[in-house]
Amino acid sequence: MARYLLPIGILGFIINGEAVTRHVGELLCRECGASITRQSELLNVSTPEKNVKYKYEFPIVGKTAMVHVFENPAAETFHILTTKTAYLKFHGQASTDATWFPGMQWTVCVCSKCGQHMGWYFQPEKPNLLKSDQKSFVGLVLDYLISADCQTIQMGSMLHIVYIFLSSVLVLHALALVGEDEYPVISKRLSNDALIRLIMRNQHSSPFEIKRGMVKRGDAIDRRSIDDDFSNCFLSPVQCMLPGSRR
Repeated sequence: MARYLLPIGILGFIINGEAVTRHVGELLCRECGASITRQSELLNVSTPEKNVKYKYEFPIVGKTAMVHVFENPAAETFHILTTKTAYLKFHGQASTDATWFPGMQWTVCVCSKCGQHMGWYFQPEKPNLLKSDQKSFVGLVLDYLISADCQTIQMGSMLHIVYIFLSSVLVLHALALVGEDEYPVISKRLSNDALIRLIMRNQHSSPFEIKRGMVKRGDAIDRRSIDDDFSNCFLSPVQCMLPGSRR
């Protein structure tokens, strides 16, 4: 999912059909959109190299966070970012079994709204011997989060919306080019990307200057020549030049 850095403010969006308003900078439950934590709570926690598969830096709503990739005894892999606090509920008892952070015991944490597993709460195993470098923190699974700064519509869905819009534009230009009577015939013979190429080949300085009647019923259209005219056009009209634009 692409993330966008936006000015601090209020952002409205939709998750699972519900309109939600959130402060930019929040990290939300990917399942239900409930607020989990904020960018200001991000914390970099170190652990011995032998306990981690690998780690990498990742931009989270304008701040670079260290993500540790761990593997549990069941061979499941988790990309974990750590925070000072989070709005979560405990699930089960604290344990030190196979802990990723030596000296820390973990407790499973779930979303307080939908119950989705979000990560673990880590606290010192012996609180009475608390050291300055052993503070409680939360380990959140990156895959279970979504940023309020990012587009909540999946990129594929957004492209689908753009595709529908451009398809409508394409139909209008095709109608202007071949006429209302001929469009059904031409549209059956050519795909959308070929229609775009046909329009591009026959256009003038403006899309409004396309002349009617340039393709008539029974005309032989050389698909190869169309492909040559627009050889670097991809399959999706979204990736093609709009009618009226210049290369």
